[in-house]
Amino acid sequence: MDNAVYQQFNQVLEHSCLHTMEKTISEALKTCVNMESSNGTCVDIREFLWRNQSDLTLQPTTMAAFALVYSLFITLGVVGNLLVVISVSKHKSLQSVRNIFIVSLSCSDIVVSVVSGSVTPITAFSKIWLFGPNLCYLVPLIQKIIEEETMRTLYYITLSVTA
Repeated sequence: MDNAVYQQFNQVLEHSCLHTMEKTISEALKTCVNMESSNGTCVDIREFLWRNQSDLTLQPTTMAAFALVYSLFITLGVVGNLLVVISVSKHKSLQSVRNIFIVSLSCSDIVVSVVSGSVTPITAFSKIWLFGPNLCYLVPLIQKIIEEETMRTLYYITLSVTA
């Protein structure tokens, strides 16, 4: 692949949030890529990746397999962590300081399962941001906050075990 084409394609990927903010989803699926010495025709991002990189994430069977796996992980993550929260809240004998921290981790896992488990595969397979300008900035913020909260909770669990 020509270096100029590669740089231009990287610029398109970096600004995919901005493209989606300014255009409709159907227009955002088309991106003008100046192919070597061609006439600068618009090429679909997925077609460009398949032709130049043989990107297997563009195949329907790959998408279906990953959709099944992600759906399973999201479902198990939400249901399993909800069971932990319900168990601790319903049974007095489970209500200890350590278990409250575990409930906090379960709540974090639910948010991660729903937010990251749904947004990540959709964005990976569509190759553009489909969730609007607000979520373009809000999703990474949520992910970072949950990551920090999880690390802090694990630290407190460690302190409560050693104390």
